[in-house]
This record gives sequence, structure tokens and C-alpha cells, in this order.
Amino acid sequence: MAVLAPAAPALVRYGALPRPADRPLNILLAGVTPVYPPSAVWPYPAAPEDYSGLTDTIMLAQVRQDGTVNLLSIPRDTWTEIPGKGPGKINGANPHGGPEALVAAAENLTGLPIDGHALLSLYAARSLTDAAGGVTVDVPARMKYDDHAGHLHIDLQPGRQRLSGEQAEGFLRFRKDKLSDIGRIGRQQQFVQALAQQTLNP
Repeated sequence: MAVLAPAAPALVRYGALPRPADRPLNILLAGVTPVYPPSAVWPYPAAPEDYSGLTDTIMLAQVRQDGTVNLLSIPRDTWTEIPGKGPGKINGANPHGGPEALVAAAENLTGLPIDGHALLSLYAARSLTDAAGGVTVDVPARMKYDDHAGHLHIDLQPGRQRLSGEQAEGFLRFRKDKLSDIGRIGRQQQFVQALAQQTLNP
């Protein structure tokens, strides 16, 4: 019985021992944009994070039984059926009905059952990167952009390099190129894969 003691809370809550998955595990990851007070004056600070904003980054991670991970990015302007609202852009599901509506909209769109979700704040990538001691990625081209009002300053040279948290945030948010959101989606997938590989092989 002493061997099972660490597992007691899970056994009480779920009533079962862990077992191998009989199908891939699908997790929805969504980056939530800040919400700004309506009375604020530009440049204004965001309201305290409550994860009720638009989801401008949406990614479905599928973890297979052999440990491999597949990523599917959903562009924020993709139209789909949003429960309780009807057709609309998928990034508006969260403000309309919370994460449950976002998950249901993603299931409607992909036809896949979603087993869990995680909503990430704007600064999650920065914090995760710093916690990992930096993440190594291949910057495809020169990235230079300054948004003084939004306090966003991106200045990256091309080539393989280890990015700090602040640099990683710029790498992920940059879209001032010919591919715009599509290019940003590619960089998001590249970053998530690099971060996952690094944490699995410290």
C-alpha cells in the first residue's frame, strides 16, 4: 500500500490507475491577446489578464502513443461554427463563450476530439523561454520592427541562434513580411518544436 501512497490523490479523484493511451492525445493551445480598458488613452496599459480576449494564436498539438508530437495551426481568421453564435472567426470564440466555445469550435473545424486545452498569456512564450535558459531556432531573415506605443521592439539577424525570452517573443509576434500571419504560424511551430526538443533533452 505504501507504494501507491503518492498516487492516492489521483486514485481518489479519477478512480483509476494510469494506463497507456488507446489513441492520440489532442491538446488545444491558444494565445490570448490582452484586453484594454475602454476608457484608456493611448498608449494605454492592458487590463489585468483574465484570459477572456481574442485568441490570435491557435495550435492543436497531437501527442501520439510513440511520443511523437504533431502540430496543426489554425489561422485566427478561419471561419467555423461557434456554439451559441453561429458562423464566425474562430478567434472570437473565446470572448463569446470562453474556452469551452473555443474547444467546441476547433472540434467542429477539425473533426478531432480535444482532450484538454491551455490558454497562454501574451508573455507566456517569454517566461517559458527564460525558464528553459533560451531556445535555439533558425531565424529565416532579418527581422526589424518597432512599435513604440505598444513597447514592442524586434531586432533579429538571420541565422541559427539561441534566443532569450524577449527575443523569442519578437520572433513569434513578427509579421511585417510578405507572409504576414502565415509566416508567423510557421515560426510558432518552429519555436514550439524547438522548445519541446530542448525540454525533453536538457
